[in-house]
Amino acid sequence: MASLSLGAFKHLQPSATSMPDMGIVVITVGCVSIHLESAEADKLAAELERAAKQLRGESQDAAA
Repeated sequence: MASLSLGAFKHLQPSATSMPDMGIVVITVGCVSIHLESAEADKLAAELERAAKQLRGESQDAAA
């Protein structure tokens, strides 16, 4: 799997929309668009949720 890291400012809100006629999900952050098939979007959503939960757990551990 390839990876790409782009500098993004916090004020750039990511958005996701579906394009049923093309069978893809489009994630947009600023001027960057990522086109994913539905299975890829599902996998990414699960990974984002896992990472967010891990971050919250580590933040709570550090505060304790």
